[in-house]
Amino acid sequence: MKDSIYIVTPKNNTPGVRAFVAAAQNLSVPVEVLIVDDQTTVRTLDMGSAAIYRFGPRSYHAFEALSEALSNPTQKTLLINNLRAFDKCLSYKILDDSEVAQPKSEVRTQAGAMPELPVVIKPPIGNQGNGVELVKSIDQFRALEEKYLDEYGRLLVQSYIPESKGSDKRLIIVEGVCVAAMTRNAAAGDFRANLHQGGSATGYTPTQQEVALAVKACQVLGLQFAGVDIIDSQQGPLILEVNPSPGLGISEFVGFDVAEAVLQKIYNV
Repeated sequence: MKDSIYIVTPKNNTPGVRAFVAAAQNLSVPVEVLIVDDQTTVRTLDMGSAAIYRFGPRSYHAFEALSEALSNPTQKTLLINNLRAFDKCLSYKILDDSEVAQPKSEVRTQAGAMPELPVVIKPPIGNQGNGVELVKSIDQFRALEEKYLDEYGRLLVQSYIPESKGSDKRLIIVEGVCVAAMTRNAAAGDFRANLHQGGSATGYTPTQQEVALAVKACQVLGLQFAGVDIIDSQQGPLILEVNPSPGLGISEFVGFDVAEAVLQKIYNV
């Protein structure tokens, strides 16, 4: 009998969780959904051999607490790596230290000199494009700087890449392999290509350079599975973000079940 796959989540009915459960069932692999703050979850994970963590900003601290409680070294390391990658400020620094190509950025923990505008400001913890702002004025910059410093104690200030023209590429990387990719285009009047912000998408065959960049980013962050966002620039492709808990709506645009492809690659089924 194949080992069980554990899906760890704050809720058992989210689209991503449902997609993984259905994929596991299609592959005839036992699957169990574990709620992050349930008292049995730590015990189960410490005995288990495989897990996929599905979380967002609202459950981030619950997963931090879970990582502190785990004793299984494999599970603990995997979850800590996922949490580091989800933190935009921390992941930027880790990637920058390894010379992974990214837009020029600055992590701020206090108010500083005015950067050359326009810039993109991001909160450290967030997803789906929420809280990401294109800043074109001094007043807007200072207001957002104060807001995010008050709320989070830090923020990411990132150069705006106009040549990307509101488009990016999302690559799903699993165990060092790209299993699916799509291009995303921002809705009219927006600069964020996120589908949750009204963007559109089509299936895409990434270049070798893009795949190599995305794979390197995952390796540096210690991730077995992630959605890597890449934008075009005059300097070549740049890593915009690495999402360790990516949505699986990409299946609609590539024409196959990406959740199933992820499980097949991770668990060799």
